[in-house]
Amino acid sequence: MRKNNIPTILFRVNASRKTGTGHVYECLWLARELRAKIIFCVNPDRVATKLVRQFGFPLYLDRQFASLIEKVRPKVIIFDIVDIKQAHLKIANRSGAKIVVLNALKNPIKADVQIATVFAPHPQNRQYSGGKYVLLKPSLRELRPGKIRKRASNIFIMFGGADDGNFTLKSLRALALVPGDFRISIVIGSANKNYPSLSRYLKTFPKPYKMFHNIRDERKLASLMRTADLALVSGGYTALEFMYLGVPVIALAQNEVEHKYIFSNFPKDSFMFLGFGRAAREQKIAAAIKTLISSYPKRLALGARAGQVVDGRGISRVRRLVNSF
Repeated sequence: MRKNNIPTILFRVNASRKTGTGHVYECLWLARELRAKIIFCVNPDRVATKLVRQFGFPLYLDRQFASLIEKVRPKVIIFDIVDIKQAHLKIANRSGAKIVVLNALKNPIKADVQIATVFAPHPQNRQYSGGKYVLLKPSLRELRPGKIRKRASNIFIMFGGADDGNFTLKSLRALALVPGDFRISIVIGSANKNYPSLSRYLKTFPKPYKMFHNIRDERKLASLMRTADLALVSGGYTALEFMYLGVPVIALAQNEVEHKYIFSNFPKDSFMFLGFGRAAREQKIAAAIKTLISSYPKRLALGARAGQVVDGRGISRVRRLVNSF
């Protein structure tokens, strides 16, 4: 195909400390798989702009959106903004571009294609959704799901980049209540401000552990995740990545979005959900851990069901929908 026949696809996506960077990441992973000229337009968030530059795509800010459409004449515009409204699409609609909307959670909208990747969409926007459309990072998709071991010896704790609720500490205190011979792998992100309190607590922690801080190598992190026999996580991509790897998941919601829009989007028999993390007592978390550690059949069933729900082919499905235009 000649270069001037390669279509232009414009991504319009937001990020913030409240919503996280998952929307930007999933668009970047998808963009790498599309045979097109890719351009990103984001809100002026420092992390979002840094990520797009790291991936090497042309970058514009949201205030340039209207003039950018006129300049590049995209064939497809892909939005990933959870609170998007129909009014936001007016400029895009006038351009004649095909409109793909990812994760329109809060307002009914009209588009050529609507896809919910991780979240439960607004009821009127439910066209393509669920585990079949989860957009996993390449380093995960390179790995085959692991086998459930009869003895659970490696418990993983991973509550995202910031862990504002400090659920890592709450989970460690719960694990201290659980008898048994197992070790703990703790992963905390660069935005986690709880490192000092975690370090102090771990000085007297009764179980063997290893803490990893700000792992930047995606393949290293994915390989570590695959060694887990059980994972304690919050919502978003972390839970779904473990589910793809066939690792049994105990999940705590960090906020209303996770509770209402993420965990409600997946079958209840594919993970163990304990509700809002801030309300979950350490004894309740400990009891859930004991239940799964002591029951190989329950872990086997959870892991198998999770792997059915998130099969790792989401990017291929979404790519086919975008390429159909």
